[in-house]
Amino acid sequence: MIPTNPAFAFTTVTLTVADEWETAAAIYSDTSGIKGRAATVLAARNGAVWATTSSAVYRLDNGHVSEVQATRWGQLFEDHQGTLYLASDGGLEYFKGDRFAPVPRIPAGAIDAIAEDSKGTLWLAHRTAGLLHRGRDGSVGRIPWVDLLGRQDRASTLLVDPTDDSLWMGVPLVTLIGATVVGRAGYSQLANLGLPELVASNPDSYVAIAASLAGDLERLSRLRRTLRMRMQQSPIMDAKRFAANVELAYRGMWRRWCAGRVR
Repeated sequence: MIPTNPAFAFTTVTLTVADEWETAAAIYSDTSGIKGRAATVLAARNGAVWATTSSAVYRLDNGHVSEVQATRWGQLFEDHQGTLYLASDGGLEYFKGDRFAPVPRIPAGAIDAIAEDSKGTLWLAHRTAGLLHRGRDGSVGRIPWVDLLGRQDRASTLLVDPTDDSLWMGVPLVTLIGATVVGRAGYSQLANLGLPELVASNPDSYVAIAASLAGDLERLSRLRRTLRMRMQQSPIMDAKRFAANVELAYRGMWRRWCAGRVR
């Protein structure tokens, strides 16, 4: 079943990015005195680089490193308006002035993941309270894990659907491949749905594909009838396969560590 909201909660692992983050933090640690193991690194819109470790939050600005506050394994996030958030075992905070302050109406407790949808709503994976959503007006809603997942559990990663559920509702999309993870999300979905012909590699082909699709009413009708079934039968909704792949990734990381190939 696909939730009716635009956020999906599930477990995932990204090895390459994690390795890059840890390497970057290790370099700064050697030269600037950053303490603890690397957790997250974020390049803010204003040019500053922020990092969290197992002991503190650091700000790197023009080569200068400053410790902002002590914390354990916090996760940094910047919304589209440039507000910087810190999600940690203590809850959700935002950077105000020269320090992090608690976000109003968010219950205390561990926040395992954070994401923002196209409407500016923040989605929070609260370890005990469930899936929280905070609107631009500051209002906070809650979906208990038992209602969302069918059991009392938690999520380690939140992924916002870039199509806002249009594919599930039978509305096709045309996407232009970008250079970032976000810029390739549409391509990932269309490839898994067996629709690579709706993926463009340059702006001219994007316009051509969109114009062709818009003028083919029979094809549009066929896609509207079959897109939901395509999703149900695709790897996108194959939870058992996804879980098995995550387990293989963890097993591979453990074997590499045991073999001494991980620094």
